[in-house]
Amino acid sequence: MRALRSFFHWLKVEGYTETHILKDLKVPRAQKNLVEILTEDEIKTLLGALDWNTATGARNGAMVWNLPSASSSRTSIHSQESCLILH
Repeated sequence: MRALRSFFHWLKVEGYTETHILKDLKVPRAQKNLVEILTEDEIKTLLGALDWNTATGARNGAMVWNLPSASSSRTSIHSQESCLILH
């Protein structure tokens, strides 16, 4: 949308058109989606379900433990979620 508005502005400035027909066009804003976080009880339940004596359980526990610190990075969360294996 912005590119089109800029192009039509350029057309008017350069004299190709008499009016800027898109000057009043409003660019739609993307909706912000709120992410639901786990409650303290849900985190305790999740951590309690892990077998910390296995390599997989220890790895999953470390990833769950670090999820709050990774919440600012969607890529980090996605990569952690795709690797998380609960038995």
